[in-house]
This record gives sequence, structure tokens and C-alpha cells, in this order.
Amino acid sequence: MRVCVKNNLRNYCLFTVLWVFCLFLSPTSYADDYHARINNVKVSVVNDYYLVSAHFTYQLSPEALEALQNGVPLFWTIRIKAEQQVFFLANTLIEHNIHYQLRYHALLNMYRVNNEETGETFNFSQLANALASISHIKALPVIAQHAVSTPATTTIKIKILFNLDALPLPLRPFAHLNHQWSLSSNWTSWPLTK
Repeated sequence: MRVCVKNNLRNYCLFTVLWVFCLFLSPTSYADDYHARINNVKVSVVNDYYLVSAHFTYQLSPEALEALQNGVPLFWTIRIKAEQQVFFLANTLIEHNIHYQLRYHALLNMYRVNNEETGETFNFSQLANALASISHIKALPVIAQHAVSTPATTTIKIKILFNLDALPLPLRPFAHLNHQWSLSSNWTSWPLTK
């Protein structure tokens, strides 16, 4: 009897390990269909400040879209930082975070975008227009020129981070394991000087 229980437990553990392994190795070729992407960045100098202008695109997955349509708010943070390379170490000089919330109101049939820094709220009748409203930054002052000792080794980095932990608690475990909720971008860098 003891041998049978041991074999069943071993088989169960092996099945669980294989299932988790397959989950992480499942085809992700279509994961890129759902994303936040940084398309275009321009760094300029005006009045002794480095300014950043950028354009982004957001492509929601069917699961994220369904959650949004059912009243679940979606949260993104645009992270912008100036980073200086010192030998093999990166030193962050300054970092800006812009937080956005996107929510659908079924009664009004409206999409609402809230910029949590400024407190501004905008309503849109179409999702494409709501996403377009958070798809660019224009001439954002990032860092003063005098704060950058060596512009040649300094870069501006941008990342769009989808906040999975802001989702409702019952949805979080599934969202962490499902590629359809991978709505963040990678870090992208631009030098201050060319």
C-alpha cells in the first residue's frame, strides 16, 4: 500500500512539474500581438533642459479587452529616466513616472482616461481615441543640462509598464500566468548626444 501511495504522489508531482514547464514553454509567437510599444522618441534641448517627446502604441488582448468592457480598470505607468553609465554600472540621475488609468463606463458607453499625476480626466466614445490620448508625450522636461556631467555616457530610457497588481485580486494569478496580459514594453534607450 505504501509503495502505491508513493508512486501516485511521484506521478502527481511529475505531472505538476511537466504542466508548469509546458505552461512556460507554450508557444508565445502570438504574444507580440498584445503589447505596449515605444515607436518614436526625440530628445531635444530647450532652455537648458533635455526634453523628451515620444509616441507609443497599445494593442489590447481579447482577455484585457473583455475585462475592460466588464468594468475592470487598466493601469499603465510610463517610466522615463536619465541614466549615466559609469564603467559597468548604470547610475540613475532622475526618474519620472506618469500613471494612467483606463476605465469603461457601460452606463455612459464611455471610456475614461485619468492621468493620476495631473488629476485630469478625459472621456472618449471610442477605445481607439482613449488609447491615442495616452500614446504620446510632448516636450517633457526630463533633466537640466547642468545635472548631466558627461552627456556622451548618458541615455534616456523609457518603459511602459502595465500594472498587473492593480487588477482585482481574483484576476491577478491568472493574469500573471497568461501571456495575453503581457501589455508592457521593454526598456528602450536613446543617447543624449549623437
